[in-house]
Amino acid sequence: MLDLKYIWVLVSINRFIHDTLEDGKTRSGLKLRCTSKLRIQKQEFFEFSEQSVLSNLYWGIDSIEAAIQAQQPEERSFRLKNSEQMLQVPAMLDEEEVTATIPNRYLVCCSYFYLSVVRKLQGDEWQAALHFLQAVLVSPKLVWTEFASQLCDSLFPQSSIQMKQGNCSSRSLESVSSEDEMDEAIREVARRYKECLVYYQVMLYGETPWWRSYCGKQSARSVDVTNTSCVSSPSVQHEPRLKSCNTVSIVLIYFYYWRS
Repeated sequence: MLDLKYIWVLVSINRFIHDTLEDGKTRSGLKLRCTSKLRIQKQEFFEFSEQSVLSNLYWGIDSIEAAIQAQQPEERSFRLKNSEQMLQVPAMLDEEEVTATIPNRYLVCCSYFYLSVVRKLQGDEWQAALHFLQAVLVSPKLVWTEFASQLCDSLFPQSSIQMKQGNCSSRSLESVSSEDEMDEAIREVARRYKECLVYYQVMLYGETPWWRSYCGKQSARSVDVTNTSCVSSPSVQHEPRLKSCNTVSIVLIYFYYWRS
């Protein structure tokens, strides 16, 4: 049967983004937290490319707000496309390197988080969720502590207490090791979510998204994950395949669509 747990993940992420976009103060707070590290720190010389990366991230985020405030659909669409192009620049950085004294993992995580916002505004709920999960894969702790703590509590419930315990003031080698293990545990769950959402995205292509209404005004908690009656008949035909959403299947599906 179709596992609605992953549809609930999709709805929960999109509902969070929707609620964030509706609140101007929340949007401003997120922007401030993300861009606070982008101020150039004391260093005699920066490569032009490094300045360009930071500028693309900053103005990519800024362009989202301009798109939200846009009055005309054409202007909104243009600004969102422009924002996406700029955010893709820092998103392609090597996560293990550093740019202008800022860890790339921080820059890449912020980029994917805001790419999820762009995709939500463009009406692409699937890709919005996938970008959000990629941000979690890049830096679980950053997403948890700075961007979406309540959502992460919901998506990764077994990790909540351990993550909060890791925020204690006294840090030892054991606590650092524990935090690393915690990050890996969250990544494993996020990776599973992402693989299954990609699988469902392909297998349910072209079907009416019955869950879309839950991504907006209604609460994600109202989705009954035990009720499969809301699944359309074409979806039921896919049920045997939907149960095995593994990486190999995803690769084969993408290879098929790429060749066709």
